[in-house]
Amino acid sequence: MSLDDGFPSYRFSVSLGRYAVESVRSVSGLGAARCGDVVVVRGTDRSREFTDWVASGNAAADGGALRQNVRITEYDARRRPVHTYHLSNAWARQWDAPAPDADGTDTAEETVTIRYEDMTVE
Repeated sequence: MSLDDGFPSYRFSVSLGRYAVESVRSVSGLGAARCGDVVVVRGTDRSREFTDWVASGNAAADGGALRQNVRITEYDARRRPVHTYHLSNAWARQWDAPAPDADGTDTAEETVTIRYEDMTVE
């Protein structure tokens, strides 16, 4: 089997300081904007540190002291880094819980909207 068989054309990893977020399904909103929102969709087997940060940021209107620097790395199909996005002074602005699945056939996913003050790309 080739490395490209059955894998999406890119993947993401998201880090909050020194903590990685597991099971990142998708990231949207990455672009050249100096400030804005990025949306991360992740599975329920998530990192506790990131989950705590999301819960704390969601409770505060503007993130306040909960602002962190977030790094999002995009990989190609061979797991080589393509771009790294650095989000400065970011906080979790919104959290959408996984939708119940009565059949139990889909993986539960949650959506986290991260607001940032500045983005740099390398």
